[in-house]
Amino acid sequence: MGVMKATSSEKQILLDAYKNEKNADVVKRIHLIIGVRVDGKIIIMTAKDLYMSRTWGLKWHSRYKKEGLKGLCNRPKTGRPPSVHRNIMKKVRRLAQKTTCWRAEEMSNFI
Repeated sequence: MGVMKATSSEKQILLDAYKNEKNADVVKRIHLIIGVRVDGKIIIMTAKDLYMSRTWGLKWHSRYKKEGLKGLCNRPKTGRPPSVHRNIMKKVRRLAQKTTCWRAEEMSNFI
């Protein structure tokens, strides 16, 4: 499975993204891409060096090839709608911003 090496501009973009990214999961994915595209390592071995599975490495490398750096970010996930009404959550957030310490019982009673 041959992978093209990064151009000098792609290399710089990857290195800058690696330095500036705040999300640890995304940093690890960028590290994978740097290992493969810049250092010329094999995807599976690079994933192993990061203590990740081969499927993880193949998945993220594929997403990078299709979408670039944006493909390495987490996508929004749909899930079950919250059981607490939106207006109640707004009140909880406002109150939580004013209060520095909550006990679980106090929060439960408030909700």
